[in-house]
Amino acid sequence: MAQSSTTTLRGMHDIRGMQSVVRSSDGPTDGRSAYVDLHRLMTEKTRLAREMTMWQAKVQRIQTRLVDIETQMQQLDEITARDRAKRDSATPEDSAQEMTLTY
Repeated sequence: MAQSSTTTLRGMHDIRGMQSVVRSSDGPTDGRSAYVDLHRLMTEKTRLAREMTMWQAKVQRIQTRLVDIETQMQQLDEITARDRAKRDSATPEDSAQEMTLTY
């Protein structure tokens, strides 16, 4: 079944916990529960900010590694190009080497 272009893929982080289900079924909040809700939201905000920082650091590490891989690939391309040029410019006498076989 194909998803429409307006829906986004959701993952495990988007699933609400049982506490969210219980809170959403509660009636209107009184003064005390407002403090509890405020604390819960502050805690979630702190957790999400910390998680975002960790993901940003991970993205930075991935980008750095991709640059390293690209540099290594360029170096290997240069080496193989030189090797190909050497083989292409070699005369038949250079490529034919004498080898002694003993029986």
